[in-house]
Amino acid sequence: MVYCDWVRVKWIRANQIRPHIPNLYTETGLVPIRYRRVTLTLKFLAYLLAQPPSAYVAAAYRDTLELATAGKPGWLSDLRRVLASLPSPVLVDAIDISDAAAVGALVKNVQLSCHTWLQGVIDVSPKTHLIRNRAQGSQPVSKFRQYLHVPDPKHRKALTRLLSSAHGLAVEKLRRVRDVHGGIIPRARRLCRFCELAVEDECHAMLDCRPNAQLLLLREAFLADVSVPIRGYAAATGGSNYGLLLCLVADPAVSRRLAKYVHELFCLFDDVALYRPPVLLLNAP
Repeated sequence: MVYCDWVRVKWIRANQIRPHIPNLYTETGLVPIRYRRVTLTLKFLAYLLAQPPSAYVAAAYRDTLELATAGKPGWLSDLRRVLASLPSPVLVDAIDISDAAAVGALVKNVQLSCHTWLQGVIDVSPKTHLIRNRAQGSQPVSKFRQYLHVPDPKHRKALTRLLSSAHGLAVEKLRRVRDVHGGIIPRARRLCRFCELAVEDECHAMLDCRPNAQLLLLREAFLADVSVPIRGYAAATGGSNYGLLLCLVADPAVSRRLAKYVHELFCLFDDVALYRPPVLLLNAP
């Protein structure tokens, strides 16, 4: 568990972002601590059930099972309560904690609960829209993602920020800004710093915006380099640039080139001040 915490802190520090915590688990394959703890407890329970009846631990287990069956406080009662309090509850009865095969099934149910919870968060959060369809496809909800193997740290961090919605584009940057009345800046008013016509979100910045000549050169070079895989996306894009972006971020074959483009694009945008709606008096972020 100390190692898991170390990996979590390292991931956050390395990417210098405010992480959307479920992303940490879906993108690295780490198991949330509360799920890891209950899984280890269930495996210890399986160990107890495998002991001969004459063993002291077996006798202790029988005592706590009697307490749980009677609805009284005890170790197994606590375990049942913890399982029921998971984000996606796992309900058990006395039979489930008195049979080794049933305990094995419980471990699988806990894993399913974890994946169900993570998928549920991804499905509703506006900050996970770029990984939502990927998680609903054939890939597991939680695993160490291919793009984290991108060798250039600057490129890898840029792509991680893109997928975590932890970047400096207006759609996210102005999310944390309030006007003088404390009101939230509507998404529709978080306009592009270059064209000042459309919302400055990931798709607009990467594939739509056209007024900036340097941005166009970066985009043309990127699209030329990934032209072959793009042809294979035709059926999945739905004819939209947003559909194309979803295909790009889900394709491990283009992750290195995509990461390079995202890094260059973020550097370009960072050199220009955010567009701030003139009809609103904004406080600094």
